[in-house]
Amino acid sequence: PTLSPTPEVEALAHEVHQLSELVYALAHEVQQLRALTAELDTVRMQNAQLQNLLLAATYGDKNMKRTATEAAHALATGQDG
Repeated sequence: PTLSPTPEVEALAHEVHQLSELVYALAHEVQQLRALTAELDTVRMQNAQLQNLLLAATYGDKNMKRTATEAAHALATGQDG
């Protein structure tokens, strides 16, 4: 004889399935948030570099100003050198 699940067992199985889908969705969101956090950290680092270059370009001697301006341009435009 085959036993069929009780309504309570079926309801619990459905809830477990829904919770599994929710956990999957939340794990995906966590991955997205980690990626965004990494991007934000990169932007913050570039911002700090640009602030330092701005100080050098503002208060440095002629060579520092030129070097800082070139470095800031390369950083802002994504060019190397």
